[in-house]
Amino acid sequence: MEAVFKITSSEFDKELFDKIKKLLEDKNAFVTIAVHESSSTDYWEKLRNSTLDIESGRGITFSMDQLETFIKK
Repeated sequence: MEAVFKITSSEFDKELFDKIKKLLEDKNAFVTIAVHESSSTDYWEKLRNSTLDIESGRGITFSMDQLETFIKK
């Protein structure tokens, strides 16, 4: 299993860290945290493109329960 969480530095807080930790409970897994600097323009461009993808049907959504079920497979 591999999961990539892309967040801004302001979104990385204890609550998110605890959620990821809980998701990995009882799993033999490694966690890698990579930090990439980007300009504000890059962030907003990627966000705009992602929004367009979702609006045009090129995306998927899932609940935390569905993610946990997928991880267990």
